[in-house]
Amino acid sequence: MKRLLLAIAVVLAPAASLAAATILYDFESGTEGWVTEWGLKGQPTTSTRYTRHGDNSLLLEHNFTKKENNIGTRIMFDEAQDFAVKPGFAGFSAWVYFPSGNGWEAQIYMHTGDDWKWSFGKLYSDLQPGWHQIFMRAEEIQDAGRVRDLGIQIKNHKLDGDASIYIDRIEMLSEEK
Repeated sequence: MKRLLLAIAVVLAPAASLAAATILYDFESGTEGWVTEWGLKGQPTTSTRYTRHGDNSLLLEHNFTKKENNIGTRIMFDEAQDFAVKPGFAGFSAWVYFPSGNGWEAQIYMHTGDDWKWSFGKLYSDLQPGWHQIFMRAEEIQDAGRVRDLGIQIKNHKLDGDASIYIDRIEMLSEEK
């Protein structure tokens, strides 16, 4: 029985695991440069109501309707960032808090290169209320050596009304081999 359990553990163990997370943004000193890219009527603010790390999170407030069901917030870098040179660079993650209701979707995105090409992480769908960690893997980034901005989009095609969404602990991920 011990050999069977050991064999199962070896088969299920990944070749590389995410070992290190470097916090890029935790909103402890304000919005830290994050702005509205689309959909939101005003700029993001900070809040102490729901946090994943520390005392503050980024707050997005929006009135979702059938026509206005997609919002985006981002930070633009003054100069392109080279994440490809980071040892073991594996991608990014962010924590997003959704209020009541169903139909929530979230995704990390960015623009890269001289021509500002879009790159999108996995679209996380059917998220329930509460905190969710979303990811964008390095393989999903067209040019990790020239990242122009980093953003998060939120969608809800079912909600009709006001919602407050919280974002916290945006991290750069590294692999341990």
